Amino acid sequence: MCKEYQNQHIGRRCGEDMLKLAKEKGMDTVKANIYSFNEHSRRMFEAVGFKKIDEEWYEYQSR
Repeated sequence: MCKEYQNQHIGRRCGEDMLKLAKEKGMDTVKANIYSFNEHSRRMFEAVGFKKIDEEWYEYQSR
């Protein structure tokens, strides 16, 4: 990973845009597979509203 791009919330903005697109497409649920060792990714997905549903699976429900 490039240090110059870290801590700029680029991933969070991508996640928020992904959820916005899913809503526009009429999707109520979005799932993400996040490796257990990837703490930064897990925290980002949780920050935009994903909840852990299994060991490496997270889910966002728009309802």
